[in-house]
Amino acid sequence: MPLDASALIGAPEIAAANVNPSGFGKRAGLREAGLAGEAIAAVSSGRPPAGTPEFRRIARLVVTDHEVALVGIERGRLSDVLARVPRASVVSAEVGGGLLNTPVTIAFQDGGAWRFEVSRLIRRQAQAVVDVLER
Repeated sequence: MPLDASALIGAPEIAAANVNPSGFGKRAGLREAGLAGEAIAAVSSGRPPAGTPEFRRIARLVVTDHEVALVGIERGRLSDVLARVPRASVVSAEVGGGLLNTPVTIAFQDGGAWRFEVSRLIRRQAQAVVDVLER
């Protein structure tokens, strides 16, 4: 059964996608390379833009009629609302390119932005979120 954050955020989901922190895929891949990979991952971990909510591994990016929310996922279940902003404050949203992991960026009127990444396997879900935000 797919996750649905509607009850937790108090409004029906219009679009949603599970996201990872920016740089998650690169760090995970480097860790697989052993100790040398872990050292490289520690040094090269890119920082997301200021304002991007922090979470460890996976979260659900949700769009409702009136807001954009990020909901934490722990042990395969929705945990808590990490951040929420009015949809009216979104100025742009885009899904970038990438061979394995695709960046997703949402920019806000105050100059802040959220940047995440998604697996190429669920790029369509992320694109659906962006398409709703661009309307």
